[in-house]
Amino acid sequence: MTHSAEQFRAYGKDHHHAQITGTVDRVFDREDGHVLISTRIGTDDTATTTAEQLADVYRSYAGDTPKATTVTIYNVLNDALITQQLHKK
Repeated sequence: MTHSAEQFRAYGKDHHHAQITGTVDRVFDREDGHVLISTRIGTDDTATTTAEQLADVYRSYAGDTPKATTVTIYNVLNDALITQQLHKK
């Protein structure tokens, strides 16, 4: 499964999540099914909440793709904010 940041941002725009997906710089799908998302999310008090919302949008975007298993969202400083399972909520 290969998803580009541009495709993900377009999905967000089409599904009324443009404000959240607009922060995405890169999406990297590893061979083991782990998805890494680099963003422009800052370091303020709402960063974790924004990352959780972004992970939820990615979960919808990825659908039932069996290869993608988890997603980690990184902030502007490359700090991991959250890691979530994609097929469990």
